[in-house]
Amino acid sequence: MAADVTSRGRTIELALVKLGWPGAEVLRMHLVGADHEECGGDAGGRLGAIFGETWARLTAQFPGLQRIEVLVTGPNLFVDLASREVETGGAVYSFRPGLYHDVVSADEAAGAHLAVCFNAGVWGYDTWAPTLLMMASAMPVLVTSYSIEEAEDDEDCINEIFNKTDGLGVRWHWESERNEARAAGPRTTLSTDHCADAERAENLAWLCFEAEAAS
Repeated sequence: MAADVTSRGRTIELALVKLGWPGAEVLRMHLVGADHEECGGDAGGRLGAIFGETWARLTAQFPGLQRIEVLVTGPNLFVDLASREVETGGAVYSFRPGLYHDVVSADEAAGAHLAVCFNAGVWGYDTWAPTLLMMASAMPVLVTSYSIEEAEDDEDCINEIFNKTDGLGVRWHWESERNEARAAGPRTTLSTDHCADAERAENLAWLCFEAEAAS
């Protein structure tokens, strides 16, 4: 895990502010494409370290907020997390190993406020297409990237997915840009793909969108 473990939580907090989330009694989020970065080893302890400070700030900011529920999915989650529920750091987490569109129902998606895909690499995996279509039809979808170039590729890929889907378009809450809540330290990599400016960090760039009826 990156040294700046709170970047993920701060990114969610900033996104809710930017989206103008009005508050509610229960905040429901879907953490999509999660892996060992969020859930390796002691999943409860790791998730508490990553998100605990953010949940405390949100609870203080929204006095009516009584419960935070996070559904964690991803094909690289350990199978022994399946059907587990963990309460830690001010939130309740449940786990579904597998691809989002295979393990989450449409009704569950419709009940969530925000889907978050950290450093997803949408441009590199065809399996994101059905997941993005399902999520974006139900809620805002936040995608982060290691570099500006990668975020721009993600944006192009998202536009292409929706352009190929009859009856749906993309409504951008914001297109690819630098994330003020990005991790403080650089991400070391042996590859320079998608980072021609040599600047890479956890959640360095982000974008957010929903589906809308095509005009």
